[in-house]
Amino acid sequence: MNCFEHPQKPAVGMCTNCGRGLCKECTTIVEGQLSCRGACQTETIRKRQLLAKSERSFDERSIVYGTSAKMYQQSFASAAFFGLVMVVIGAFLLYEDEIIFGAFLIGVGMILGIRSTGLARAGKKFKSLADNRTEEKAATK
Repeated sequence: MNCFEHPQKPAVGMCTNCGRGLCKECTTIVEGQLSCRGACQTETIRKRQLLAKSERSFDERSIVYGTSAKMYQQSFASAAFFGLVMVVIGAFLLYEDEIIFGAFLIGVGMILGIRSTGLARAGKKFKSLADNRTEEKAATK
């Protein structure tokens, strides 16, 4: 293969951006990669910056998933606790012949209990996503 710009000279490598053959005069090294001078050089720099931004967003997404998991787990705990308290108080009121108010509290307590299961599932899902991101990051290094 010969140089794209100088067909009489043998190529020493290929541009990582456009794939053209490059001689020593045409070659420049941009962040460890061979590149043509000019537009390809600029494009290679832009691609490296984009990759760096992508890596930062990958790290930030992992943090967001971990924080979301903790928030859902805390919400689960409080909803389950208050749901249980309402069911117990409602049952006590039913025992004391306060049927309407007791039944209402039991109903609200059951709704909170059902809601807490959804919160627990969401917390587990976000924890799983955070753990997967951490494992993927460790695997790429």
